[in-house]
Amino acid sequence: DMATDELVLIEQLRVGAIRDNDSPWMLELIAGACSEQIRVFVGELMSGKPGTNQGLDSEHEDILVHQLSRHTVLAMLDQGQINNGHTLIALYWLARHSERLRAAWLDDQND
Repeated sequence: DMATDELVLIEQLRVGAIRDNDSPWMLELIAGACSEQIRVFVGELMSGKPGTNQGLDSEHEDILVHQLSRHTVLAMLDQGQINNGHTLIALYWLARHSERLRAAWLDDQND
């Protein structure tokens, strides 16, 4: 959300992340299918429904929705609390470009 400077992250169980004492619950950006290439798409979110469980019943998904300030998310990144590959790449990109992106987005809405 550009106006409030917040991001929506989801938290879900990733079976492939089960190892040692690390939690298999991954905090990540909303993404499509995974591949070896990463493309970052930035869009406006109308409602993140933070604190709710989402997902398809038919796929037995249990997805917790978080809505956090950009500064909080970037602090979590710096503290190693986010360890999902595509989320790391996207958040490092956002850290470099967020001020310019937010200024342009808000300027466009004021026109």
